[in-house]
Amino acid sequence: MNHVDTEDWKTDSPAEDNSVKGLVKRAAYCSLIVVILFAVAFQAAVAAQHTTTNVTASRKVSLDIKIVFIGFNKSNIDTEYLAWRENLPSQKANNIMVGEQETRVTYDLRYEFVFLEHSFKQKLLDSLRRISVEKELENPWFNAETHNVLYDANKVEEWFYKNRADYSGFPGNGYTFLIANLTELPSVSYDQLAQPWKNLAISPHYYSVEYVDEDLGYRIRNRQFMTAWGGHYRMWFFDVSAGPSFNTPEDPPLQVVLKALKIDLNTQYGRVWLTQYLADYLWEAVWNFAVPQFVHEPIYSKRYRFAINIFDNRTDLERTSVPVDKTVNTSRIKSTFKELLPYSEIEVSIKMQNFSSDPDLARVVKESFKIIDVGTGYVDVRPVYRYLQLNIGKYVPRILRNEEEVTIPMFCFVFSKQHMAYTSKWEVRGYRASLQGIALGDMAVISLTQYYELERGAIVKPPQGTKGIGFSQTVIHESGHMLGLMHPFQFGQVGDFVDSPMSYFAHSYDFSQFDKDALRRMHADRILLESSAKLAEAYELPMTRIAMPMSLARLNNAQDLIRRAEQEYERMNYVEAVSLALDARRLAAEGLRELREMPNIWPLAAICGVIIGVVVGYYLSDIRRKTRRPRSLPPSSTQLDQRILQYIAPCHSVHAYGSQPLHVACLPRKA
Repeated sequence: MNHVDTEDWKTDSPAEDNSVKGLVKRAAYCSLIVVILFAVAFQAAVAAQHTTTNVTASRKVSLDIKIVFIGFNKSNIDTEYLAWRENLPSQKANNIMVGEQETRVTYDLRYEFVFLEHSFKQKLLDSLRRISVEKELENPWFNAETHNVLYDANKVEEWFYKNRADYSGFPGNGYTFLIANLTELPSVSYDQLAQPWKNLAISPHYYSVEYVDEDLGYRIRNRQFMTAWGGHYRMWFFDVSAGPSFNTPEDPPLQVVLKALKIDLNTQYGRVWLTQYLADYLWEAVWNFAVPQFVHEPIYSKRYRFAINIFDNRTDLERTSVPVDKTVNTSRIKSTFKELLPYSEIEVSIKMQNFSSDPDLARVVKESFKIIDVGTGYVDVRPVYRYLQLNIGKYVPRILRNEEEVTIPMFCFVFSKQHMAYTSKWEVRGYRASLQGIALGDMAVISLTQYYELERGAIVKPPQGTKGIGFSQTVIHESGHMLGLMHPFQFGQVGDFVDSPMSYFAHSYDFSQFDKDALRRMHADRILLESSAKLAEAYELPMTRIAMPMSLARLNNAQDLIRRAEQEYERMNYVEAVSLALDARRLAAEGLRELREMPNIWPLAAICGVIIGVVVGYYLSDIRRKTRRPRSLPPSSTQLDQRILQYIAPCHSVHAYGSQPLHVACLPRKA
């Protein structure tokens, strides 16, 4: 009997054995492709979200310096030689003097030279003659009485400001220095100074100011003898023909020097000499006013707290004569610093006590006292400073020096006649007169005396009664140092002629425009540096982190705020630049923090890629299995019926009995 060949019904058995390996291989390929495509797409998306920011560890700032010459022949000054970097600084790194720290800010200085016509000079001379005042005064430089021609310095400064259009105005991003040679005004000559035995009439001209101590009413003497002035605007003027002044003994008038040195301005050397002479004064002005250094680190803070401690070591009679609470005006101090730092909160606190209530401090002061004459002497400030430093918490419990608060401890001592001095080797600063004040970085120490300061009017000529000098102006001066500001005469004594509490010559309570610019600009510089650094760090993180749209929006807004802050900075609107830079730093910090908190993109991308690859691999494998033609397929039902009929046809009979099974009797087919 024949039978169906069951071998014809078998499928492709080797393919079934390798199906798992194929699935894994296809899944791996798909996973790798997905991960690569995801990384490329993610990088392109992040690149489209922002513009690359190049941030360095420093800033380079451009400033324009306009030099205006009045009363000079242009042919006598070589402006190309004047602009040489050895004569005028072309670049200036801004540093902190104490500790020799760097601020990471460098100034790129650009100069413009303007020579004004004779008509402007004549207009200036006419204006000066209208406001001139002639006085016979004891002149400290000559140590004798002289006939002096005086011009109100503030009026002259205002005149230059109002007539600035005649020299094309002030630069939008810089300062203006005016150098005048006005020998047409009454001026001293070489013969008057070099040959005093001839008794030649001396009639110098000066620029004058007047200051009165706001605490105790004393009028500061000898403020009529200036040769330069400025500070209310971004401008400073210097008259080289004025003087000589006792405050600048090494700076005689130009006409005196020319004859003393026998300089002929019509020669080539005379041209070189005059150019160098002017360059030296301009160099000082640039360093003193345009790009000053800092004494201590200029820290930006939301809050500045001035903690003033006054220790009274006078007799009961002296305390009654000048009550200590009359020697300091906290409201004036607060308003001064609020004007200087309008974006910060200012707090001024004061504590007054007698020495008897602090025996330990009284002992240190007594041990540091050195007698000079009977009834007078000096207190060496260094041992006192050390004691205060070791016991600072006793007087100022909470001291901060960060962005939340900068605390400025002030220790003010008032004595009868003895005073404080600072010793250096054999030298004593303040040997015969009070040191008045010294800013030491972590605190300032000030000392005044009843005899020399509080009742100074009684010892001067002409007398001013019992009027004197209080603590307020000195507190402002030393606090200015603590904030970072330097003396305006740091690089040249003529710079002392400026309306600033940082000046020794002036007795001002309001900071100059140069002071305001220096401190506000540095605060803006530092915040912009921090903002840009945070922004750069944040923009690098999205390459390895999931970048949320909100985070990227914050970063983009921060970048826009930095751009606007830079624009305000270039306009010298430093207050607005600080405000915008603070907002930019806040947004950059928030965006950076959010990105840091996001999971790393690569592990997540790899997991997703594997899952997607497995699914895609399985799907492709299933499609391939269903569509591929097998080598031998099982017979269909039709084929099976035909084969069965081949065996049924020769049968003799077929019997069916009800529900009984069908019985087929078959005869074998013949061969």
